[in-house]
Amino acid sequence: MPVIGQFNVARNMALYHYFHYAMAPEVQMKTYSVIELALRLRFNASNGKTLAPLLQMALAASLLKDAGFRHLESPDPENSYSKRLPEILPKLRNFSAHGSTALTPDCLGHIEKCADLINQLFDRPA
Repeated sequence: MPVIGQFNVARNMALYHYFHYAMAPEVQMKTYSVIELALRLRFNASNGKTLAPLLQMALAASLLKDAGFRHLESPDPENSYSKRLPEILPKLRNFSAHGSTALTPDCLGHIEKCADLINQLFDRPA
């Protein structure tokens, strides 16, 4: 499955980030592209679909739940975190894609959240 291969690339980039901290923005960007790839494959969507509508499709199909994200200590049964993803993820991705020098200390957190989202889409570990 191409998603696993691309996720492994992101994970290896995150490992390399330990030695070269400036890799962090690239790791972030890679996680956003892996999420979009996973959504496209899950919904057999054309390249015309953008990240926000794909996330909305996943929510409409009840695939994304707050309980599926391990970083949430008290997942909301109403899925308030998941419901905000179509608004927040595209903004974060666009911020990264259009040039940013911002460094994040949470590179591995991006990998974790990416894996959690993908696992909910396919119901198998990434």
